[in-house]
Parts: sequence; structure tokens; C-alpha cells
Amino acid sequence: MANALAAGMILKGSIWCTDGDQASVNTVFYKVVSVGTPASTDADFAQTLDSAIGAVLITMLNNNASYRGVQGQIVFPLPVRVAAFNTASAGAGTSGATALPRQASGLISWKTNLAGRKFRGRTYIPFPATTSDTGNGIPTAGYITALSSFATALLNMTALATGCLTSTISLGVHSRVAHTTTDISSSLSQNRWATQRRRGSYGRQNISPL
Repeated sequence: MANALAAGMILKGSIWCTDGDQASVNTVFYKVVSVGTPASTDADFAQTLDSAIGAVLITMLNNNASYRGVQGQIVFPLPVRVAAFNTASAGAGTSGATALPRQASGLISWKTNLAGRKFRGRTYIPFPATTSDTGNGIPTAGYITALSSFATALLNMTALATGCLTSTISLGVHSRVAHTTTDISSSLSQNRWATQRRRGSYGRQNISPL
């Protein structure tokens, strides 16, 4: 059952990909700024997020990996709601037949208008192909452009509109202690590979719920 949104709620978006027996999840948080009459739902949030990022994310995955879809969940106010999900844009990667090591990740850095580590964020994009590497251990210009497109899609996702249901939202850095978000003001697509060892082939198996 979809849950109606209200101003001040915090939404969690979980973006799932898989490569063989390993799964990755990228988590983003949005604050509900305002709602229309009638208001959007968490299912609308999941649908909009899937539509915004699915196509560009697939272009960054190697051909053996897949984008599986998203979960959208109200995490504040408590109690946390059961997640809605959407898999409409799911599909196999298209960036190349040979994968880089599974722990290799593209990296997007997020900044707010406030200083300090707790007001910054990072997103580790999973499962790139060897064609996305220059051969010198750094991402190609095309891959970095795709990272920027992915970041822009998340930043520009400010409105939910499904039928007559509407709301406005804002991407932010989440504080689990204070149950607040700080609006993200800019992103930077890094020109070097990062690592997420939990996604590596020697790590414990990760399983996607989608």
C-alpha cells in the first residue's frame, strides 16, 4: 500500500545493481519540501527515481552487470515505513563486455553550503567495464561525463508528479542522529577510481532484494 507524503518527511532511495553473486546499493535521501492536494506517495517517489537514473546508470555498468531498480521509503517521521519499489527501467549494462575488478567504483562527491565532513557525501557507482578505463588506471572522459549526468539527474529531481498527485522534494545529506537533511548544492565527478571492498569477488555474497 502506498503511503501519502507530507511536508518535512525524509525519503530514502535505494538504487540496486548486481554483478554475478554481488549486489550494490547506492542510497540517496530527499526532504519533502511541500505537497499538493492530493499529495504524492512513496510509490511515486520510487517511480520518479527509477525513471530519472535508470537509463544513464545502465550506460556505466559492464555488460555482465544489471541495474535492478529502486526502493523508495519514508524513514522519518518514525516508525520507518515499508519500502515501495520500482523496476520499470531495469536492464543489463551496456558499457563493455569485460568488467573491471568488482570493487572498482566511479565516485561522485556531494557538497552542501556548510563546512565539515558531516555536511558532505559520496556515491560509489558500481561495476564499471574495462572500456571505461583509459588504460592508465583512471576513468575515461566519457565515463566521467556519465557520472556527471547521473549526479545532475539526482539534483534535478525536485518534483514528483504522477497523475494528479504532486510534491516537491530536495536532495540532501542525511543526519541519522538529528533526523534532518542538509540541501546538497553541488557535485563533483572524480577523475579516479574509488573502491568498495564489500563488492569485491572475495567478499561476502551480497543479495539484491529486487
